[in-house]
Amino acid sequence: MNNIIEKLDIEKVDWDYEQPIRKKNRKICDYEESILSCLLQKPSLMNELIVNENDFYKYRRIFKYFKTFYETFGCLDMVLMVNKIKKGDRHLLVEVYDKLIDFEPNTSCFKEYQKGLLEYNHENKEKILKERIISEILSSTLKLSHNEFTLEEYFEEIKKKEGEFTKCTL
Repeated sequence: MNNIIEKLDIEKVDWDYEQPIRKKNRKICDYEESILSCLLQKPSLMNELIVNENDFYKYRRIFKYFKTFYETFGCLDMVLMVNKIKKGDRHLLVEVYDKLIDFEPNTSCFKEYQKGLLEYNHENKEKILKERIISEILSSTLKLSHNEFTLEEYFEEIKKKEGEFTKCTL
């Protein structure tokens, strides 16, 4: 531990900080990462959520995990969070955590990040839906190739996804 502390050179820390601004043409994952990073910085922001897991695309499972964890334990303690995940998957949460703490959004903009995500989702509804359905079809194809689905079940899944897409785009 002392070796790690000695290697930390605070003289080389980048102390410059840019105020995050709401940009046009921002990617959906930027909003998602901003929201999740704010929650890690200030978990009490969970009480100010205007988005839900269905508003997330890339980080839906992480958002759901954070929300469930906060509702259960009243905090987002990283050590406890990692210990609650099976050992083989812990590195995945640590990688996401590392990415989110590196993102540096401003917690005072939390509501703006959420509004940005909702606006993005509204403006790109069909595109997002199409990407989700393609992802689910690929997942079904993988299950078929691993013999987790019969061919009949696979085609039923495809028809179900087609129906969902049609219903949502009308």
